[in-house]
Amino acid sequence: MSRRTLGHLRGRFGSGRREEPRLARVCGATGGIPTTAAIVVGHDRQLESVAALDTAMEFANRLDAELHIVHVRNLSDYPVDPDRTDWESYASERLEDERVMIIESMAGHPRPWSYYVGRGDPARRLIQLAEQHDALMIIVGSRGEGIRAALGRIIEPAVSHRLIEEAHCPVLVIGRRDQDSFRRRQLRAVRND
Repeated sequence: MSRRTLGHLRGRFGSGRREEPRLARVCGATGGIPTTAAIVVGHDRQLESVAALDTAMEFANRLDAELHIVHVRNLSDYPVDPDRTDWESYASERLEDERVMIIESMAGHPRPWSYYVGRGDPARRLIQLAEQHDALMIIVGSRGEGIRAALGRIIEPAVSHRLIEEAHCPVLVIGRRDQDSFRRRQLRAVRND
């Protein structure tokens, strides 16, 4: 990677040395059934995150909890080539697609919810929001095990592992078999409609 590219990425994602700005609340729904607690869930476009959101919605209903959905911008939000002229517009489109996906997923959810987008360390961001709202738990998806997941952790350490070590509330990690169960439930729901 060239110095220009590294400087470009440092400017976008930070070096970890300066104070990170707060998460920005992008959208959400208030009202509905009153809540007595909060749950924080990490989200991106991966299947694991979709399963984590589904699980978080179930817990929010059962526990009368407000749901706080968090996306921390990362390299997957940007094109592979950092020298592309449409770098920012590509990222904006990806983030808008995710925002729409969240709104569609949350349609009909009876509890209040908020969707936040920010930059920085995902584990730290999830922990900060959980502490801010005195969350009952943090829910995230797992990348699973195997060679692909192991190689991925070399580039980007597992957020779930850091959360388990550093969070001051319980952390629920949705594993691969939970995702398979989620897909079966989705198929049953489609067949029943």
